[in-house]
Amino acid sequence: MKISLLLKREPFFKILIETLESYFKLTYNKDVNLKIKKRSLFGTSNNKLFCNSKINVFFTKNNSEDQFGQIVKEYSHNPNIIKKWLQIIYLKLAVNFPFAKYYSDFSLTITPFFEELNNFLIYGGNHRIRIIDYKNNRSVVILKVGSRPSFLTNEIELRNENRLNGIPKLLEFNEEQRWFTEEIISGTPINRTSSTNIVDNSFLKAIEILENLQNRSKESLCIDSYIKELSKEIDEIILNKIFDSIREGVLDLKKILIEKIGRQSDRLNISLTHGDFQAANILFEGSKVWLIDWENAKKRNINYDYLTFLTDARTISIFKKSFIILFNRSEDNLKNDYPYLSFSLPIKLSLKIFLIENLIFALEQNNNENFYDIDDYLTQYIQLTTAILNEIDNE
Repeated sequence: MKISLLLKREPFFKILIETLESYFKLTYNKDVNLKIKKRSLFGTSNNKLFCNSKINVFFTKNNSEDQFGQIVKEYSHNPNIIKKWLQIIYLKLAVNFPFAKYYSDFSLTITPFFEELNNFLIYGGNHRIRIIDYKNNRSVVILKVGSRPSFLTNEIELRNENRLNGIPKLLEFNEEQRWFTEEIISGTPINRTSSTNIVDNSFLKAIEILENLQNRSKESLCIDSYIKELSKEIDEIILNKIFDSIREGVLDLKKILIEKIGRQSDRLNISLTHGDFQAANILFEGSKVWLIDWENAKKRNINYDYLTFLTDARTISIFKKSFIILFNRSEDNLKNDYPYLSFSLPIKLSLKIFLIENLIFALEQNNNENFYDIDDYLTQYIQLTTAILNEIDNE
């Protein structure tokens, strides 16, 4: 999530300062003081990191241009050739001094400044802060102050127990201090390339990663028992005061979803899932493919990741249309086009279960008392899911 959006959602700079001050104390034994100021073209560039919210990064004047390679890969793609070159020119200026100072929005003063900072790039994130530490060739992921521990601990548990090809290598972790380190990887998200061949091949390799994870973690549960667990999870999440304005609507939607699923004595397969399986989290570099950002990992319906992708669930503007199209297709047709889907249950039932699982996903993203308000995704997801249920009323 971009820093510009984080600032609208939460007191991001306050959270950033508290998170980094704690981390630097615990891991470097440095008592530092951090202050954020709006950009100034005057004054020294020493002892500061500069924030460019457009490319979502804090950096120093001493970072080398090649350290911005991942940012260039992510932000230089545009199908319009003129816009693409304008973006490339902007990136060239934005990461090189003295122009970088002009294009930055804020500065982060760190007192006392210590040498290691010259090799850091610091990224804002949804629930974590990421430090790319080039000197030690590692990426440090730190849970943000106020974020739920599960956004870190679930990922650590999954990756420590399932060291699979295609998942960045976990190096160290400290659950008590709420951080882990992983290898630095460099790759282009598949939504940043116009090559259909690359997209298709990378997607299939990402599917292999998920299938390997499923084979290690699959178990069978009674559907009724699983739905009761999901219902209880929703009830617990919405106790947070941030949900006061939508609590009744969420409970009404949950009731309708459970009614649509109906009493089910059959069993379904659940397994560990990525939780946010979308094109932006699939990176390629040559023939190598990585699946990144596992902060939403947990056990769900075995089809959850695939349905997230196929229904465009993270692109809320087209989610309803994509869901209805998938829902109305025959199982024979789906088996032919998407052989990786599990058909141990009727796909329509699997899709209904997905709707309640994804409601939990949307609620979890907002379950933070630091937030000013719930996000647009959750509000729209509730509205669109209600509309979907009305449209499939007779199914």
